[in-house]
Amino acid sequence: MKFYDLFEGNPDAYGADTDHGVRCVRDFAIHGVWEHLEYGKSVGIYPMYKDLVKWGCSDIDNGSWEDAHNLFLVLERMELNPWVEISRSKGYHVWVFAKVWVPAWVMRRAFLFAHHVTAQLGTPVPPTEVNPKAEWLEEGQLGNFVRLPYVGGMPDEHSRRTMVDDDGLPVGLEYFLNTVRPVSCETLRRWADKYQPPKHRVSEWSESSDQAKELAQRLTGKGFVIWRDGPPDWDPRRSNAMARLAIECAHSFLSKGEAYILISDLDERLQKWTGRSAEATEAARRSCVEWGYENA
Repeated sequence: MKFYDLFEGNPDAYGADTDHGVRCVRDFAIHGVWEHLEYGKSVGIYPMYKDLVKWGCSDIDNGSWEDAHNLFLVLERMELNPWVEISRSKGYHVWVFAKVWVPAWVMRRAFLFAHHVTAQLGTPVPPTEVNPKAEWLEEGQLGNFVRLPYVGGMPDEHSRRTMVDDDGLPVGLEYFLNTVRPVSCETLRRWADKYQPPKHRVSEWSESSDQAKELAQRLTGKGFVIWRDGPPDWDPRRSNAMARLAIECAHSFLSKGEAYILISDLDERLQKWTGRSAEATEAARRSCVEWGYENA
């Protein structure tokens, strides 16, 4: 099913609109997509699976066609073959599809870079809701789902939930499926690498030690990003960043002593526990290491 291949996400769950509200259905996502197309039962897909995605989507919920079109034009210039959907309420979704599963951080950062370019061009489109909303998920998490277009295989009764052409006019499902062109991971990665995450959460006044820098080279990719950048933009809590780093230290087969060095180094830059007494600071850092290794 080409539609499912395009919008593929977590295969073991999907979101469903019911008479009693929205719920998560723990079942094969392909079953939900089939009911979405064939029986008009609106569903949404959780984009991330094992920290990989097949698509990205920016939600323009202010109802501005100009914003959606400006982001579309930038993504088009980036050769990411975007599509704009009129979403179910007043807004728009701007979609990009990948040929293969790509790291969630690659898709997310490519979108964030596109939003950054709109600001540089003087037509800023704020990245209010970029999906995937995270670059990774903790074990057991699903993240957020995005509702699919073409409920029942067609636009809804208000001519929404449909892709549109360059003039903002709705196009049919068959036309969309025959015209959409997913892009390569290499193309997405080229733009993702241009995005510079904000560094303001990490103190500029504390330099990492040579020992910490050397140990950081042995971390998982996720662990290294946390150590280098601090909390991600979707979760700015310093304690969560410290806990995630401790878990990644365990996954990287570092000793608890080595993990303590990295946790201490990050704490010096984030200044989470540094304002306490020396004994209390050490106790908090060691407790964080112990928690990480127990939960890894």
